[in-house]
Amino acid sequence: MYIIHTGNITNVELYVSPTIARVNVVGVSGKSSFMLTYLYKSLEAYKQTIKKTGEYFPLSLVTGISYYTITSDNPNEKVVLSYAMRVGVNEDKLLAYYYVYDGDNINNATMIGNLDTIGGKITVSSGRSVTIVNFYGGTKSNSYALGNDASTVQGYDKYTVLMTSKGTTASGNMTSLATNGGLYTFICVDCSTFYYTQLRFDSMTPVSNRAYVTFQGMTPTHKKEKLIKYDMMTVTDKYFPQMMPSNIITLNVYLARVGFMFNNVNDDTQWKKAYDGRKGMIFSPNLWMSTPNSFSYEIRDDSQMYNFAVTINKMSFPASSDKMTLIIGPTTGNPTLNNMYPRDQSSTGKVS
Repeated sequence: MYIIHTGNITNVELYVSPTIARVNVVGVSGKSSFMLTYLYKSLEAYKQTIKKTGEYFPLSLVTGISYYTITSDNPNEKVVLSYAMRVGVNEDKLLAYYYVYDGDNINNATMIGNLDTIGGKITVSSGRSVTIVNFYGGTKSNSYALGNDASTVQGYDKYTVLMTSKGTTASGNMTSLATNGGLYTFICVDCSTFYYTQLRFDSMTPVSNRAYVTFQGMTPTHKKEKLIKYDMMTVTDKYFPQMMPSNIITLNVYLARVGFMFNNVNDDTQWKKAYDGRKGMIFSPNLWMSTPNSFSYEIRDDSQMYNFAVTINKMSFPASSDKMTLIIGPTTGNPTLNNMYPRDQSSTGKVS
């Protein structure tokens, strides 16, 4: 933690862990004086809350005599801890007040740094747990924290976590020009759908012909399937808006600088609107997050006639009662196509 002297005599609390600590003092006037006293603080009364890797939580809960430990279910795993600031916020100075311990016992674990430093880069724990403590009880950050299994983020150029909320429209840039790519996780704290309305690659990057972005549900720890891949050579605005039915999505940006725009507005009107040349993908929410596997979407425009073409890449019906109905046709009258799967499963996977 860095403290800048304002010119007034002041007392500042610093917390350090045993057994060795160092305080550096830098003077510029040659007339400064400095005194340091230390007191022992018992942590016996502090109460532990355990979170699993892949679970996010608000840092405002880490206060008073409570501390949070993030632990992997896999005893052979390690943990990477990240903070999540709101999209559009460039700095959260309060993150410096949160201390990170390498382990699950704050009485004997090593303090490895402040969250603003540890959580902004891929820092791997020595064991299966890390712990966050806030000794400054009246200081509460609006950011969130997320721990991941280290094996799912190690090896990437960077890992960034951002948070958003219902009704938000956000835009920005994602960049990773390294050959191992970079990861971005977006978390909506009070909604269950992302609508990506724009994704544009910077064609001036030196490797733009190899650039791509993939999308998957949940955090890296959940190891969800990469469901969408947009590459520099084929993506157009006709793919958007694209609905992603999850409150958490993770993107892998590879050799690219990408401008994006998304919203978390509870309105699917634009996504369901048909127009000439429209492309897009329809997913069961269960592919993105752990949710009941049911959905009903209607893509339509009653003002004119369209030819619809649907490619079904794969289907899985775990229960004998599971089914999916695909109807293509006019609003009134008999439909051109009325298939029920798996009963009418096509050998080619294409229907129109």
